[in-house]
Amino acid sequence: MPRHSLILATLLTLAAGPAAQAGSTTVMVYGFAPTLGSTTVQRQILVNYEPVAAGDASGADALLARISAAADKVCTPDISSALLNSKISKCRRAAVERAVQTIGSPVLSEAANRS
Repeated sequence: MPRHSLILATLLTLAAGPAAQAGSTTVMVYGFAPTLGSTTVQRQILVNYEPVAAGDASGADALLARISAAADKVCTPDISSALLNSKISKCRRAAVERAVQTIGSPVLSEAANRS
């Protein structure tokens, strides 16, 4: 029997004060949170950032921390189970990788490769 996916699109905005100002842009961090059954739940968080900040090491580290926090939120299911830990980790890595690739900053990519 094919695996079914339940897609629940939850759109949240993770905006840290000044990042929501003019000149900022948004990256979608999304993942497929595992469940105890054979379904997954798709969740999305928009992270606002200033493109200039992704171009230097400290800004890239700060943005990567925000992307990672968003990935934790989208990939963590509503229930807790040790059986899901490896699936949660895989979801988190993929969500961060997609967001970093979308932004396309070499400095951010380098920061992600270090972590």
